[in-house]
Amino acid sequence: MNPVTWIVAADRSRARFFEMAPPDGAWTEHEALEHPRARLHDRDLNTDEPGVGRDSGGRGRHPMTAAVSPKQEEAREFARRLCDRLERAADRGGFQRLVLVAPPAFLGVVRRRLGPNTRRLLATTLAKELSQQPVHVIRAALGLPAQASRPFVGALAGTA
Repeated sequence: MNPVTWIVAADRSRARFFEMAPPDGAWTEHEALEHPRARLHDRDLNTDEPGVGRDSGGRGRHPMTAAVSPKQEEAREFARRLCDRLERAADRGGFQRLVLVAPPAFLGVVRRRLGPNTRRLLATTLAKELSQQPVHVIRAALGLPAQASRPFVGALAGTA
């Protein structure tokens, strides 16, 4: 049996899933995840004013701000959904190798959230924003020859 490779091109608001099946190495885009909230501005994600805190001595007041911005929190949430999806597929043997392509900051978030089965199948990563690029651009960035891909066969938009 030839190993099936999944290539996932993602950013903080979308992920495209490709399957590279031997023997011809053609790619089929078989799934997409979307997280539209990650495209919003911080001000649109958080409408509440920050709370006010006091210094320990009680003399000064200062606004309390979160250590993580709402936009970063949305990226973490999408990374969790993406990693859950990958772990479920890894558990059922949906792929034997995984390639992740994502901007550096999001790639770091995803790598930290990968489950043990998915981490074991991770073949390589590419820290680059290519989620909206055509297949031939992603293939070239991974050092693969340009090749026609099979048509998109389905989507899983907006589900966990």
